[in-house]
Amino acid sequence: MSIDLNSLVKIFFDSLCGPVDRSNPGAADLATFMAISSLMGGNWHPVGNTLVPVKTFLVEAGQFASVEQRRARISGMLEKAASCLCLDTQINLYIGDNAKDNADPINGCLSLCNQYLAQMVDAYLDSDVANPASFAEGIHSTFRTMCKALHTTLSDAFSSPVKAFEFVKLISTVAAGQMSGSLAMDPAKAQMFAGLMVQLYTNLVNEGSTASATFQ
Repeated sequence: MSIDLNSLVKIFFDSLCGPVDRSNPGAADLATFMAISSLMGGNWHPVGNTLVPVKTFLVEAGQFASVEQRRARISGMLEKAASCLCLDTQINLYIGDNAKDNADPINGCLSLCNQYLAQMVDAYLDSDVANPASFAEGIHSTFRTMCKALHTTLSDAFSSPVKAFEFVKLISTVAAGQMSGSLAMDPAKAQMFAGLMVQLYTNLVNEGSTASATFQ
């Protein structure tokens, strides 16, 4: 039985945002915006609030007891997500129009996400719940390293850092539009969420760099 990815994402954002009336869409959207804005501003401490709820969810799912199980589940979830992205017309057109010959940006991203998301899942399952601040900084560091690696890979695939940012925004928009249930987004909300994601991605790509890459 596969893990419910929508439930996992919801638990993450609910605990990241803190108490909020989810029956009020406006309040929920504002809380999500503020939480992501906090990360964009360099404050990753709220991620510590996600440690216990996410860890509990993963443990109760019963599919992450061993390292082998963790890797298999992560790979399965990512491959399912990638297969949906590969079927999207906009993504295929963008790759066809902009990627270098024989470049495979989706599978390039898939390989890196497998590597770094495995590290994050390990952190959730193995970290001391009594030290959420240390956990949050570890997630920040891993996520930053992943974004930099993704940007290098995509910049090479598209021969352009700007095209790499455009591709990240496109796949973020498509992925947001594919959410279901309580996470379902209308096109306008998906665009807003994607904009936040690409700005967070941009900030992390530029962290510690002397020359800043920009996305227009």
